[in-house]
Amino acid sequence: MINMARARDENKTSRNIALKLETYERLDKYKAKLMGEKGTTNVSFDDVIISLLDSKKGIT
Repeated sequence: MINMARARDENKTSRNIALKLETYERLDKYKAKLMGEKGTTNVSFDDVIISLLDSKKGIT
């Protein structure tokens, strides 16, 4: 069976992804930590993932 991915639409600005429940719960805990650090409740999961990726690169 051949697994063929769909062609990417260049006009899209977001994509849906599936996470394991454990991964989602870990991100949710980190989101709460990040909200405390920033002093705001206006933090998206996109912000959480960007923060994690940046911290692994040593950018933060």
